[in-house]
Amino acid sequence: ISSSSEYNRNHNARLARLHSEHKYANWSAKICDTQQWIQVKLDSMSYVWEVAVQGRFNRDQWVTQFDIAISDDGKNWTKIAENCDGPQSGNDIVYFTFEKAQLAQYVRIMPLAWKGWISMRFDVKTSPVQPNKITLAKRWSLVDASVDRVLELTRKEIKEVSSYFNGDFSIKSAKECLN
Repeated sequence: ISSSSEYNRNHNARLARLHSEHKYANWSAKICDTQQWIQVKLDSMSYVWEVAVQGRFNRDQWVTQFDIAISDDGKNWTKIAENCDGPQSGNDIVYFTFEKAQLAQYVRIMPLAWKGWISMRFDVKTSPVQPNKITLAKRWSLVDASVDRVLELTRKEIKEVSSYFNGDFSIKSAKECLN
């Protein structure tokens, strides 16, 4: 877990765990502006299902509005949720569940508005990408792909992809799907 800034060592990003209730149970930004962020680097590429945000444990400080972005490399970011409503108090928890899981290794929360100070606790619900399986990229679908791209896949890869569609999927059916 890392952040754009930290109020001090007692309010660093590593302390921003959801439900934490010890003396210094939160991340607080050093300054309050819309350039602040907190992020988590997942162990590997994962499906991100949900982000939960909670205010500071022992003070009236919390993020009231935020954006969520994801990244594969920690450098290039894609906003996947904008102007999300935050909690209404320090102990309230807001869960932002994605309609479709997002594939990422990094998840960043960017506060837009706050009460008192930019302070928060958070968590990210993920599931692993199955090893030795083809993963359809988060912004790529077979409908958007060219026939040539689909035909580049080997027959073995096509069989693996078929498991994602709960049925038979072949080069022939891929062509039909794209026409």
